[in-house]
Amino acid sequence: MQTGEYDIAYRVPYDDYEKVNNDPDLDVYTEAYGEIMFMYNTSEGLASDFKMREAINAAINVDDVMKASIVNEDLYWLSPGYMHKEIKAWASDAGEEYYNQNDPEKAKQILDEIGYDGEEFIILTSPDIDYQHNAVIVIQEQLNQIGMNVKLEAVDWPTFLDRMDNNLGPWDALGIASSIVSTPSQLISISPDDGGGVNNDYILDMVDEIETAADRDEAKQLWDELQLYAWEEHLPVTMLGGYNVLFGTTDEIEGFSTFSGPIFWNTSK
Repeated sequence: MQTGEYDIAYRVPYDDYEKVNNDPDLDVYTEAYGEIMFMYNTSEGLASDFKMREAINAAINVDDVMKASIVNEDLYWLSPGYMHKEIKAWASDAGEEYYNQNDPEKAKQILDEIGYDGEEFIILTSPDIDYQHNAVIVIQEQLNQIGMNVKLEAVDWPTFLDRMDNNLGPWDALGIASSIVSTPSQLISISPDDGGGVNNDYILDMVDEIETAADRDEAKQLWDELQLYAWEEHLPVTMLGGYNVLFGTTDEIEGFSTFSGPIFWNTSK
């Protein structure tokens, strides 16, 4: 774009945000896209123990993770919500007291209680998706600092998806980003099929109740209860934060817009 060879850039890398934003000949477009989360394998392995998940959740400093992942504070936000903040009917802060605790001492105490003795904790990751990979690098360091023995298992993106979708171990947790969904039943964070799968009857039953609620108010109340339960009693994931995606154009482009991606209709040069 800077040389004039290209007019539009799809998914500008986060490291290039300031370069594009500060160039008077370029325009940058940001669009709220989804959430980044640390997903646990609740079916098998070390993370199948709720207390282990509780210890890890207590240790994570979300601010540092999101800064490493998305780079610029203009491009991400911190939120405990499982649903995207732009989905106003479902956005919720329920369970926020369990979010971004950044409490290594609490985490160490829980590890002592469960008798953790340095067993290897495997985080599945893919360097192909740099912002997800950068997030788990920071989490690895934070968990090592509380005495855990954490290994990153880096694979290509197709292998990562195959191992996540089909629960092909061994892996104890992974970093993954999700796009915006319109209802809680679409969330991979509480799905029985994604990742290790949420094997929790209360969560699955509550999702059914939300889908069959008499009206929106009842459904929202049930969702608040379910999100609180997820943070307090089950922890299928540690929500990290929301993020934007970036698109860029030269200043010769007119009519470019975004809505769940770039829109080229009526775009001209």
